[in-house]
Amino acid sequence: MKKLIFVLATGALFIGMSSCTKDYDCTCVTTDPIVGSTTNVSTVKGTKKTSETLCDAGDITIGSGDAEVKTECSIN
Repeated sequence: MKKLIFVLATGALFIGMSSCTKDYDCTCVTTDPIVGSTTNVSTVKGTKKTSETLCDAGDITIGSGDAEVKTECSIN
């Protein structure tokens, strides 16, 4: 019984630690037909899912066709 409780407690600790907040790098690449491509890296703190959501909020497209400026962000 003591071994079972120890195993369950260890498992709960492991699962609890996996949802802790961490620092993630959010890399945004902007592609502009006139200027070219630029890369911006920022740090996002949170759980992986929350950090991905915050980072993806930086995705944007302005204009269309040959004048389209597009920014795509992702967690590394």
